[in-house]
Amino acid sequence: MSRTLITLDSVSASSVFIILLLVTATANQGCRLNINYRSFLENVRNNFIFKGQSNMVQNILQVTNGLPGENLSANLTGRILYENRLKLWRKSHRVSSFNTRFVLAIAPQSNPPGEGLAIILTRDPQVPENSYGQWLGITNAGKDGTPGNKIIAFEFDTRKSFREDVDNNHFGVNINSIKSNRTTSLTQFGVNLSSLTPITATIDYDGTKKMVNVSVSMNKRGANSEFPILSMPLDLSRHLPEDVYVGFSASTSSDIQLNCITEWYFSSSDIEKYNATHFYVAILIPLTSIEIIRNDPKKLDLSGSSGCRRRKSIRLEKFDGADFGFWKMQIKDYLYQKKLYEPLLEKKPEGMKDEDWNLLDRQALGVIRLTFSRNIAFNIAKEKTTTDSWNATVTTVSSSSGSNKLKFNDVRDLVLSEEIRRRESGELSTS
Repeated sequence: MSRTLITLDSVSASSVFIILLLVTATANQGCRLNINYRSFLENVRNNFIFKGQSNMVQNILQVTNGLPGENLSANLTGRILYENRLKLWRKSHRVSSFNTRFVLAIAPQSNPPGEGLAIILTRDPQVPENSYGQWLGITNAGKDGTPGNKIIAFEFDTRKSFREDVDNNHFGVNINSIKSNRTTSLTQFGVNLSSLTPITATIDYDGTKKMVNVSVSMNKRGANSEFPILSMPLDLSRHLPEDVYVGFSASTSSDIQLNCITEWYFSSSDIEKYNATHFYVAILIPLTSIEIIRNDPKKLDLSGSSGCRRRKSIRLEKFDGADFGFWKMQIKDYLYQKKLYEPLLEKKPEGMKDEDWNLLDRQALGVIRLTFSRNIAFNIAKEKTTTDSWNATVTTVSSSSGSNKLKFNDVRDLVLSEEIRRRESGELSTS
């Protein structure tokens, strides 16, 4: 494969020294977990840990195994976890932030269906005994609610099994228990878990503010159909060990449903310590490790890592004017991961010098431009700031689609979503 690689040879000697000095200063301070699957081919099976009655069939993660139309067994429970653990926090009490987006598909095989599916962070990959039915593979009657469980679950439940459950179509946040600490009905948002429609769920966790925000959508990767359903304070470091497995858990009872995951994206931040000097130097590193694959002009590799043991590339699909919602998801997560999102929000960090702010803005602009195809990039070549670049991008996209020109704030909301923008600017109060 022919590659064009920007190496340290193409950077000035002074830049090389600064970059190497920074790497020495920050080595072993943090590691990221990056997961990105649009489907699950057989050659990625070994990237996952399968426990209980779980499987991977027809490019889908089946958290409880089975095929539609088969005589499915009752009382199944399963877990599917990613092979590498997430470094969630360190003894310095720095907690990782993360964003995960996944598409879940629940197919009822009885009326009513049962029981539910959850994305979990857990110390132990093993399925607890007798955790089928109402327990969702999370815990069981003997251990429910005990701090030693060391598990956090974000559940999508199709049964009202406990007093804490608001109905048979709800979302909940569970700490060491099947009984939710916070729950909300999905019906009020027009979301029906048992409708045979793929549902996209997004969970954003801010490790600095100790806040979790959850959104759902009935429209796969729909840019305008996400509904924020829950926001709550949550300090994961109080309930979980430093290193945790991330994945899915599900169960059935005498009432049966297929619990499937068709897509999964997960990206966490490094747990690093930056001062004012480190801040703008650190974000030089991704720009010196950009690798473009010539024989696939629609894709761009950006330096990243999977787990703490090995380095891989984050592959972003270039934006050519189509599938704006998916590109929005990619660039949002990458800008947040690389701490490059402030210029898009027009929010200068307190205490940052003007020259550092201008450099940060130019670096954010550079990353955005690198994700555009030639026909989109041509229209923003003369723009000097991140904001100007967005205005020009919207003009291009609007002209090609025949729609009216959008304002900058409209695009910013599409890229970051309204609830995140308000939270970052202090407009949104949380309870």
